[in-house]
Amino acid sequence: MSSSAGFSEMLCDLLAPLGSISMRRMFSGGGVYCDGLMVGLVMDDAFYLKLDDESRKSFEAHGCGPFVYSGKARKVTRTLKSSG
Repeated sequence: MSSSAGFSEMLCDLLAPLGSISMRRMFSGGGVYCDGLMVGLVMDDAFYLKLDDESRKSFEAHGCGPFVYSGKARKVTRTLKSSG
């Protein structure tokens, strides 16, 4: 996972009251799961939550940005959006 062990451990500790937290290697980062459901992504010691249209507005209002990575020819902005 492209994050430090300390960051991953801290994140798991912070999220523990929500349920059973686990992380799985995914691409060059890691998926964050709560009770088996993917809730976000960790990349370079940053945690990106999956959002829906309603929660996105609140995060944007607080200055939180989307996940951005370098593609083959340009920067790619990805929104981790819930499917349901």
